[in-house]
Amino acid sequence: MASTSEEAYHQIRRLIAENGMDSGAKVSEMEIASRLGMSRTPVREALRRLVDDRWLEYLPNRGMKVREWTKKDVLDNFHVRMILECEAVSMSAQCIGDEAIEKMKFLNLQLKSLVKYKTTDSIQKMTELNLEFHQIIWRESTNRVLNEILLKNINIPTMISTYKLYDESKALKSLEEHDELIQCFQDRNSEKAASIMRTHLERAAGEFR
Repeated sequence: MASTSEEAYHQIRRLIAENGMDSGAKVSEMEIASRLGMSRTPVREALRRLVDDRWLEYLPNRGMKVREWTKKDVLDNFHVRMILECEAVSMSAQCIGDEAIEKMKFLNLQLKSLVKYKTTDSIQKMTELNLEFHQIIWRESTNRVLNEILLKNINIPTMISTYKLYDESKALKSLEEHDELIQCFQDRNSEKAASIMRTHLERAAGEFR
């Protein structure tokens, strides 16, 4: 049942990301189950998780709807993320392991290989790889609370939208900053790593201003 729920989660999330479910639209558990060809139990579990992950919003006594993100919501999310992730990257630079650095190099090479393919599938894959890249930074900070807060508050819909908005040159510039971060980790340069991360996130936030 868990695997079916996981599949439902990813399918519904993909529908939202690809505008197959409009922002603000009411969500019917029965309609989603029929659309996905699944029973209602795994769909119900997936919908609850999507509420927790802020893809959906629970309306007391009215069910659920696709969460709407205002421009202010998005920029507020970036503001909080800058504060937290600049701290995380600074901490990680002091203690990150060689294996984590090599993994980040590998992920960034995969990201670069996808930049020229601006398709729904490539944007989804880049989002997943980019999130994995950043999650390594959070995890390597060795601060479990900080890691958990970032995992809970990262705005995945915004991350997907960023790759939709970036042209090839902007996407490549973003990945160059990934390389610069990796170099900071190798040099154990916390201050520079935090500065690069701030620039990296400010550039992404700028796409929504």
